[in-house]
Amino acid sequence: MLTEAPTVKDRETVYRLVISQLFYDGHQTLAVSLSNLVKTHPPCPPSDRLLHIVTLGLRAEQADKDDYQCLKPDNLNPNVGIELDYETEARTMTPEPGLYETCYVTSHKAPCRADVDRMLAKSAMPADLAGGQETNQQLNMEAHPVIRTLYDHGEEVTCLEFHPTEQILVSGTGTQHTTIRLYDTNTAQCFVSSNPKDQHTAPITMVRYSPMANLYASSSKDGNIKIWDGISNKCVPQAHDGNEVCSVYFSKNGKYVLSSGKDSLVKLWELSMSRCLIAYTGAGASGKQNHRSQGVFNHTEDFVLFSDEKTTSLCTWDARNAERQRLLSLGHNNAVRYLCHSPTSPAFLTCSDDYRARFWYRRVET
Repeated sequence: MLTEAPTVKDRETVYRLVISQLFYDGHQTLAVSLSNLVKTHPPCPPSDRLLHIVTLGLRAEQADKDDYQCLKPDNLNPNVGIELDYETEARTMTPEPGLYETCYVTSHKAPCRADVDRMLAKSAMPADLAGGQETNQQLNMEAHPVIRTLYDHGEEVTCLEFHPTEQILVSGTGTQHTTIRLYDTNTAQCFVSSNPKDQHTAPITMVRYSPMANLYASSSKDGNIKIWDGISNKCVPQAHDGNEVCSVYFSKNGKYVLSSGKDSLVKLWELSMSRCLIAYTGAGASGKQNHRSQGVFNHTEDFVLFSDEKTTSLCTWDARNAERQRLLSLGHNNAVRYLCHSPTSPAFLTCSDDYRARFWYRRVET
């Protein structure tokens, strides 16, 4: 359900309540300064009405949160994932991604652009290689945790996506198409929107399912993000000030979308309002990128990760307040073209034009 945006009158009421509370609590100087700054008229009398409203609101908010968690599907963990409505000041014990270590490295015959999330299970390799150093075993192709190799594509594979609830893997080859196509896996029948105006106006860069698979999001070189429900669509126009949008990911609760653009910015969007809640800044010394890169959550959605193209370093932010964390050198000799984090554990995978994929892992201290 969409929430109405606050009006100017609503904001004036909030200011008056804050000023009245300051007077009530004995902070006359602050109250007068704020009153002069926002030009309230008539003057505000002392009142504890704000405290009373906030108390009632917090109780209602907790009740809403309890109801929301009760209604969540069984396949979603109500205790994991970002929830800005209720956890703006939450703290986490999740290991910071800047502390991860290289666990193994794979070699490819060409630039590495996409990898499968389930490789992160890596049953074939030990979890704690000393010092994160590369060994002959790591570099040996026979030691890769590959379950199966598919040879159906005749050209470069640029994207891979598992369906959230079905045993379906979707793959794509680079094209310049602007149209989203949905296929029935049983009949191979193709479906597109009946309204051509729904489509992007430039090539599509990524398509992602929501956790319940009832929505999917697309990003494009046209700078827009579109949220699709199979019948109609919503659009976040000029999501990165007209720059190419490189990636889109849903949060685990399906309420937010995380996007990245060639402006070297990562943004968190609230779907109900189609508005940007948080911008994660500071990556990319030059301000813009030459290649696409992904902004992703860690497994608990406490952190946001993004690779800096110029330095091949990992930039990390606190997902709730955009506070920058320590950098991590990714050790690649060329641009990092794909980054994915494990959905269940402190581990991520980077793929680069240096023909290598690197697996990073943080051992749990015991």
